[in-house]
Amino acid sequence: MSAIKAGISRTTARNYLRQDNVMEQRQVPHTWRTREDPLEEFWPQALDMLRQAPELEAKALFEHLAQSPPGGVKAGLLRTFQRRVALSARSHTLRLMSRPGHRNWVRLSASR
Repeated sequence: MSAIKAGISRTTARNYLRQDNVMEQRQVPHTWRTREDPLEEFWPQALDMLRQAPELEAKALFEHLAQSPPGGVKAGLLRTFQRRVALSARSHTLRLMSRPGHRNWVRLSASR
């Protein structure tokens, strides 16, 4: 009954009870990179272009960088690049929203 209340299966609860230090044995999420960054060479240039023209779409920018010498970006990295652009846009938006006075504007516009 307690396993159901905890939201886990009976088998999992039984395994936890058999182990001594369950919390210490759980994997801790890592914060380091597990492989080298495939976009490291191109990302500063892409970030500069996004700052100059934030309306650029990730795919168009990727295609532009893929054509630039030397070698360009590998075609298989499109989705990775799109994720990186989205993450950058979100962090930029959060920075803009945390400016002094911005919260008041949001509250006023939301109350109308």
